[in-house]
Amino acid sequence: MSEFAAQFGSDVPFFFHGPSSICTGRGEIVRPTPPPARAKYAVLVLPGFEMPTPKVYAAFDELKLRSDEDLNAPPDFKAWAELKSEDLLPRLVNDLESPAFKLQPALAELKAKLEQLEKNRIVRMSGSGSTLFTLFDDEATASHFARRAKTEVGIGTQVVRLAPAVNMSTVSAEV
Repeated sequence: MSEFAAQFGSDVPFFFHGPSSICTGRGEIVRPTPPPARAKYAVLVLPGFEMPTPKVYAAFDELKLRSDEDLNAPPDFKAWAELKSEDLLPRLVNDLESPAFKLQPALAELKAKLEQLEKNRIVRMSGSGSTLFTLFDDEATASHFARRAKTEVGIGTQVVRLAPAVNMSTVSAEV
């Protein structure tokens, strides 16, 4: 099913494996992982401009950042699932951040402003951008950060639950 789904987009196979998975290749190789047990909420920061994925990947190739060494020793995702958000965030690395920030310096500036809102709060980029995110263990703290980002930085935010369980018996498809 994943191979078939990949014909429609590299990130489509994820939706056959979620709610928590690691994607490699172009995104079509999906390995389910345990969902976070402690980091329960993400604040999505929505900059309001797009990052063209092909340009971000081209910039990545130009910067020669690729390292197959990182792929040889995958992390212990089961152990990662037990970490609090403040311990998990430093482990989440997106190799596309540097090329995206090179293409759109305003995105790097936004990330820096968000990280200054709360001492030692790491902010990451999702995919090839432009959405940024940070993680929290509880909804109240996530909502507080989202409000501060909106009022102090003037940016749109959304608080979302991480890896929610989906009850397939309540999901219906209309044809």
